[in-house]
Amino acid sequence: MSPTDGTKIINVDIRNPLGVQSSCSDSIILDATPPSGGTLNASLTNVTTITLSWSGFSDNLTGISEYILVYDTSAPPSSCQEGNPLYRGQMNSYVHDGISPGYTYYYRLCAVDGAGNISPGVSSYITVNNEPPVIESFTANPMEGYAPLTVTFSWSVSDREGDKLSCEIDIGNNGLVDFSISDCTPNTFSFTFDNPGTYPVKLIVSDSGGNRSEAVVSVNVLEKQDVNKPPYISYFDVFPTQGVAPLKIRIGFSVGDPEGDTLSCYIDIDGDGKADYEIQNCTSGNLTHEYKKEGHYTVILTVKDEGGNSAREEVSVTVVDEILTDDTENNIFGCSGSLGGLIYVLIFLSIVFFRRLKLIN
Repeated sequence: MSPTDGTKIINVDIRNPLGVQSSCSDSIILDATPPSGGTLNASLTNVTTITLSWSGFSDNLTGISEYILVYDTSAPPSSCQEGNPLYRGQMNSYVHDGISPGYTYYYRLCAVDGAGNISPGVSSYITVNNEPPVIESFTANPMEGYAPLTVTFSWSVSDREGDKLSCEIDIGNNGLVDFSISDCTPNTFSFTFDNPGTYPVKLIVSDSGGNRSEAVVSVNVLEKQDVNKPPYISYFDVFPTQGVAPLKIRIGFSVGDPEGDTLSCYIDIDGDGKADYEIQNCTSGNLTHEYKKEGHYTVILTVKDEGGNSAREEVSVTVVDEILTDDTENNIFGCSGSLGGLIYVLIFLSIVFFRRLKLIN
């Protein structure tokens, strides 16, 4: 019989003692050649899974009976008797779970034929890179305000491989780490800016594989302003301040604000705490009012600015029911006849004169 591979025919002749002869034959396949060909593909399904698939192996005699898959992370296996056994069976693919990022995975696949011959195999490899951490958010609250300004920084971070994370804060984004937060928890941090300026603040997140991600927010610190000063009343006049009902008076005013705030003016005619006239965005004004009944009234001017500060002045007005007679004048001034009337007129004119003088000035 020829020692070469192939199908071999075996013939057997049998003769019994009586000389009767019979013949039979059978065939066997001689196969000492391992399978050939084949390709192996490795692809990364996700950061923890590699999918392997193969095809193209052939064996002309006994056919392919199974496949052997091995791997290593230090060097490519030189044969399927080396490395870490991963799979043995008749499937044409395999999913390698539980891999670790940061390594190169070397694979070798061998085909086994029906005679038990093992092919030298084909190889493939894939490097699983460790992905950097993910910064979902990084915020500052408030982002603007007057010095000294206390700002709370908050963040949300994660890692796809589940690596341990650490966080660092760089105030001013100058390359210097000002604060470190182990495990990135708690996920808030407060800092007080004492001086005006614009400050970029960087969050640096690192994983145990050495990868890092960064995010920056800006904080605008304004120069502290002086306390808001109240408005002022430069002029407030009511004329006349006494007379017979019905008495019509004229009210004039002029107001201002040191910071130039928009002002609102309120005039209370009878001192009851309620504004009878309201003038928005006021700087000056003139208006008239008529008292129909006798009485003592207080005219109040109140000025308010945008900051809630205010200024207030008031003037009293007396309204009588009738003109004074000589007898009334005598009772008031202790004088009689025309002398009492003259004194009353002089006093009244003096009051008018000084009120008008104030109006002019």
